[in-house]
Amino acid sequence: MKKNLMSVLILALVLVNTILTAILAIGIIPSVKKSNQLVETVASAIDLELNGANGESAASVPMAQIETYDLENEMTINFKKVKMEKTIMWY
Repeated sequence: MKKNLMSVLILALVLVNTILTAILAIGIIPSVKKSNQLVETVASAIDLELNGANGESAASVPMAQIETYDLENEMTINFKKVKMEKTIMWY
C-alpha cells in the first residue's frame, strides 16, 4: 500500500511539474522573441555604421593610418542629479 501511494504521489508531482513548465515556457517565449528582434535591430544598426558612405568598410583601414591618443589627465563627467546619488563616469 505504501509503494502504491508513493507512486501516485510521484506521478502527481510529475504532472504538476510538467504543467508548470508549460506555463513558464508559454510566458517566456514572447519575451525571448522581442529580445531577439531587439538584438537583430542593434546588430543591423552596427552593421550600417561599419560600412562607410562610399561603401568601403571601416575594418579595411590600413594600420599606418590608425592613431591612438592617450589622455594625460583623468576626465570626470558629472551627470544630472536624479533622486539617487550623484552619478560620476570615469574615463
